[in-house]
Amino acid sequence: MEPPSPFALLPHCLDRSSPSSESVDRPRDDTTKSFLKPIASSAGVFLLTDEANRPILLAHAQNIRRAVEHRLTPPDPDEKTKRADLASITRRIHWVETFSPIETLWIHYRMAKALFPKTYREQIGFGAVWYIRIEPKAAFPRFTAVDRLKDDNATYIGPLAASRDAEAWIAMLEDAFDLCRYFNVLEKAPHGERCAYYDMGKCPAPCDGTISMADYHAMIESALAFTLGRSQARLDALRDQMQRAAAALEFEKAATIRRTIERAESTLGGSEYRLMTPTSRCNWLVIQVASRPSRIASKQRIRPFYVCHGVIEAGEPAAMADAPIDAWIEELRHRVQSPGATHAADATARGNALALVSRFLFQESKAAGLFLRADALPTSEHLGVMIQSKFTPPVRRPVDG
Repeated sequence: MEPPSPFALLPHCLDRSSPSSESVDRPRDDTTKSFLKPIASSAGVFLLTDEANRPILLAHAQNIRRAVEHRLTPPDPDEKTKRADLASITRRIHWVETFSPIETLWIHYRMAKALFPKTYREQIGFGAVWYIRIEPKAAFPRFTAVDRLKDDNATYIGPLAASRDAEAWIAMLEDAFDLCRYFNVLEKAPHGERCAYYDMGKCPAPCDGTISMADYHAMIESALAFTLGRSQARLDALRDQMQRAAAALEFEKAATIRRTIERAESTLGGSEYRLMTPTSRCNWLVIQVASRPSRIASKQRIRPFYVCHGVIEAGEPAAMADAPIDAWIEELRHRVQSPGATHAADATARGNALALVSRFLFQESKAAGLFLRADALPTSEHLGVMIQSKFTPPVRRPVDG
């Protein structure tokens, strides 16, 4: 069975070479509003193709018709511009209207990947997303900062907006758990040569067999638990070490441990880490308002989007006052527990979906809509209040005469 054509995502088409559109040799004013009137004037994704239906330009816009008109308006012959004359080679205009920003970006991404499989990343513009990668069972485990997911045995924790955020967390773990800093030396264990960190009391030297790799694996597991939110045990252990050092009049050592504790607590409280969780838990219920919201609360329409296992699917839109919130929550839980056919085919697809959602998540309170992680959902009553607060149109005050 052949895969569906990517054009199925853009069900509407205006053919400039069809009889109803006169001839292919239309005058240069063929981008008038009357000719483009069939194209929606709402948000969506559009594709310009040539006579053989080969892609020329894929884009998304808040007003598809206006964007197409701009793209197909030939440049003035007397104007010095690098803008290509797309009107002379475009024969078909494909488009689809979208409900809200996340649907727009998702369809644009899927089209870009299908049409330009080698270069689509340059077009989608999601921005970089970083993760902390750790494979605890590896022969020589270590935490690393990566910007791509892979189908391997590792745990990926994120999303993070910048590589420096991931690297800062890893450096904090190395300090708090006395982990090996030189992986090239660790790989030689137990025949490596210990470094200066051992002399400073900041590494137990698994590289030369001072401790076994089994013990070092246990240290890695503790650092992973810390990263996943179970931090109190390690902080308590460090405080105990600090107090014992002070009691033994080892004040310099106590001061060093105190700085380690302060660094760990400061990093834990960083807003850049508020979203951090294993990617296996990165499932969300997204609720967005229509791209053209109503000014009347009772007519305001919202729509759920289920982001599960690297796939984004839309639910049915509803009036805000009548939104079936319980059903939306139940549907998300069902999708999380029974991924079935909705599970993304590979790590690249899952990473792209996470990057798309992260584009909104990194905007915090300015994000377009509500983004609720599946393992931290509010009650339906609380979600109803959140919806009203987020999407109720502002009251229009009469202008004083």
